[in-house]
Amino acid sequence: MSSGSVLLTEERNPRDTDRPISPYQADVEQYLGGPEGEVEIPLRNFQDAIAKYRYMENNLAQRRRGLEDEIPDIRKTLNMVEC
Repeated sequence: MSSGSVLLTEERNPRDTDRPISPYQADVEQYLGGPEGEVEIPLRNFQDAIAKYRYMENNLAQRRRGLEDEIPDIRKTLNMVEC
């Protein structure tokens, strides 16, 4: 695999410091090694990355649901403290 067209960076996403910015492939054909290049390894890497991001998405969605479930209790506690 050629990395000449890959923009590699250690920058972080400004909205989420735990998630790096994804590399951009300017020329996919060159990245794969031309018309006869091997596709299986980059495809497997891509599928692994997708699986990782889906896991992160599901984890965050579950965490959000848990926090949203706590909102009524927090409001009730706040009302008790304010009175």
